[in-house]
Amino acid sequence: MVGHLIEAEETNWIPRARHLITHGESVAFPPFDRLGLVQRSKGRSMADALDEFASARARSLRDLDALRLMVPDFARRGRHPEFGSVTLGQLLATWAIHDLNHLG
Repeated sequence: MVGHLIEAEETNWIPRARHLITHGESVAFPPFDRLGLVQRSKGRSMADALDEFASARARSLRDLDALRLMVPDFARRGRHPEFGSVTLGQLLATWAIHDLNHLG
């Protein structure tokens, strides 16, 4: 599960937020490789994985802060490859819910 969270940090949330800001609905987000964690997790200790996740999350939060989002930005729309039109607010809310769901 930690490998999945790392993969999502690096290829899903912030990259998709940037993609949405840059392309709007004109270009769908790249699909998320839900199995990308398999190769990344081979032979790794849990301690190493948790350290990597902590670093990846800290980087994501710095990148999110650097976007300097304002309330109107949360209504900006992008296109999810499976679900169609989504707002930046929905993407960011999904990030939080995704992680809480896995922790639960």
